[in-house]
Amino acid sequence: MHKLQKEGHEIRLSSEMEKSLFLIRLTRIRNQLISDVLDLLFQIRNIERRFADDNGLAVFCRLILYFSSMRKKNRAKSVGKNEILLNLGIFSLLIAIWSLQQCGFMQFLIPDGRTLYFVDLFSFLLFPVPFTFLLYDICKSKYRKGVLYLAILFLLNMAVQVILQCAGIIDIFLMLPMTHILMLVTVVYTLMLIHYEAEKIENEAAREFKYPLYIIMVSGAAELALYYIRNFETTSIFLPLGTMGFIVSLIWIQVYRYYDQYVQKQKIAYLQKMANMDMLTEAMNRNAYENMIKYLDEQEIELRTTGVVLLDVDNLKEINDNFGHEKGDEALKLCYQCIRRAFKNEKNCFRIGGDEFAYVYHSEEKEQIPGCINVLERTLKETSRDLSYQLSISTGYAYYIPDTDIDFKDIVRRSDTMLYRQKRRKKVAKTTGTENTFSYMEKHPAEDIIDEVILHEKKYQDMPLDELCSMIDLISPTTDNYPYVIDFRTDYYYIAPQALERFCIPKNAFHKVMEYHRDFVYGSDYAKLKAEFDDLLSTERCTHNMEYRWMDLKKRPVWIKCKGHLIRDAKMKPLYMIGCINEIGGKQKADNVSGLLGETGFREYISNPVPTWKKGYLLRVGIDHFKEINEKFSMEYGDFILRETAACISSCMSEKQRVYKLMADEFLILDVSSDDTKEAGKLFIKIRESIDQFVEENDFEVMYTISGGSLALHSSENIEYSKVMKLTDFLQEWYGSRSFGM
Repeated sequence: MHKLQKEGHEIRLSSEMEKSLFLIRLTRIRNQLISDVLDLLFQIRNIERRFADDNGLAVFCRLILYFSSMRKKNRAKSVGKNEILLNLGIFSLLIAIWSLQQCGFMQFLIPDGRTLYFVDLFSFLLFPVPFTFLLYDICKSKYRKGVLYLAILFLLNMAVQVILQCAGIIDIFLMLPMTHILMLVTVVYTLMLIHYEAEKIENEAAREFKYPLYIIMVSGAAELALYYIRNFETTSIFLPLGTMGFIVSLIWIQVYRYYDQYVQKQKIAYLQKMANMDMLTEAMNRNAYENMIKYLDEQEIELRTTGVVLLDVDNLKEINDNFGHEKGDEALKLCYQCIRRAFKNEKNCFRIGGDEFAYVYHSEEKEQIPGCINVLERTLKETSRDLSYQLSISTGYAYYIPDTDIDFKDIVRRSDTMLYRQKRRKKVAKTTGTENTFSYMEKHPAEDIIDEVILHEKKYQDMPLDELCSMIDLISPTTDNYPYVIDFRTDYYYIAPQALERFCIPKNAFHKVMEYHRDFVYGSDYAKLKAEFDDLLSTERCTHNMEYRWMDLKKRPVWIKCKGHLIRDAKMKPLYMIGCINEIGGKQKADNVSGLLGETGFREYISNPVPTWKKGYLLRVGIDHFKEINEKFSMEYGDFILRETAACISSCMSEKQRVYKLMADEFLILDVSSDDTKEAGKLFIKIRESIDQFVEENDFEVMYTISGGSLALHSSENIEYSKVMKLTDFLQEWYGSRSFGM
């Protein structure tokens, strides 16, 4: 190895070049370098006038000025993602320029050696700056300010190195370790900060950039390590490859996010479609019907040109009882198909109940409705020829009348009246054996045959009140329920005598029906009963079916179901109503729907002295808005929800726990083995998760939630049944909106 020494500089030559001829020219470039920098500063001051004459050095100086002002401009913008993309782009551009310079490609684009030198220098010193800005925009915690300090240090480092180089104090190559130390600090700080943001404060942006940043940081650290291992001779491909991996991983994340958003949009669209579609018949469901009503009530102009047809499938219960529920479902599907063939606009056809449909039409279809109903009747007959049962639909329709109808419900009420009158005629004709009634009805409008149909009820219209009360007395000893009769002509009420032993009724026979009902009807239910009573008197309905609460002898509410049939005179004026009142599961020891022990079974169990009740708890669980499920999806579907909820509860319980089905939609769980009342909360969460799994497995056909409240069993003495029910009911109502209470 030979050395050529000149004023402290050494050039190392290998032994293989001993006989080679070299021409070496040494020049001082320091004055020339200072001249270039001064020229550079002059170009920056005149940047607008001499933009066309700028060289590569001036371009990078403009980048420095841009970085100093970019943060201020970006803070004025509220779109954080744009800042991230901007900083990411600048960072990638500088890395790309530096990588191309290292591989020798830039010399083809920039032949001037001095300009190429500054391109290499400034791209290397500047690319950490936009990276720190990128990290600042991603992070949210207070520690993100540290990356701004790092950016300032990088800029100061670059300024000091340029000044020292220009002043001839020290060569810029010898100051590279300082830059490397700053880069290494940035690597460590970035790894710690991004991990903290992603894991501790759950920053979504940090989670997305976490692994791409790990890639670029590790590759940068590897690049530094290899540079020193190779004695500063050459750079490696780790940083370019890491940058490429960083960008590719970001592209993949964005593609995955777009795909996930697309899937979510498709799922939401599907759920919205399912939310407005009846799964059995594929007609629009009750939810879509209610939305239509809301829209029409808000748009008065639309309402004035609107009518509605109500359709009710006849004898569906008989089809279910005689041929099975599968045939009943088949009948509903076939009936909807017939309706869709008769009424062309299927988007306006809704299934609003178990066997009820509605068709909303507008002025252009007004004159076609009677013809559509005739087509429907013929289609039903043709379809019934190949069936083992008869398809039949009763209809009622009405169109907006300006002086009569205020909102859409008024139109529905008149349609409902016509519908029930037709169903009543069919029932009367069937019971009286009149074979020609139906053929007569097919040829004449409903209003033309009212008198003929009512003649079949003459034998009931003429029955005296004393005879009706005697029938109640005769039947009452044979049933646990409470038969009754209401005479509308004299405002008189008579109920089976055994009702006095159960409810706080002043007497079993009295006048002023609604006034006396206020004494024994549960307070909040009286208004509903009064509205139902007024509706019976103001319309031509013939049936009464309502669930509400009466007060027992101890002034406690008891759920009852009151059903009745109205007998009207020839002018459709109500004469009397006869019916029966049933307690809803009040005396059942077991519940047939859920297959669990009922409230009576729990009453008997809690009445026995149990010494081990020094510990344990009671957990009361109820289904939220269960009445709406029954109204929108039918009672049968409500029973299905009860059965599945009971199954979910049972699957979460241990052998030492008991579960009881209370009235309506409530369950009561008894645990006498646990010392920790927090176990009630854990059991409730487990039950809720099981129900969520059932909802998902049921394809989100119906979505519902539960509420609960727990009561600790602190005393070893017997706990009265009434006190238990009162406390758990209070806790459940109090914590209903909070999902659970202890």
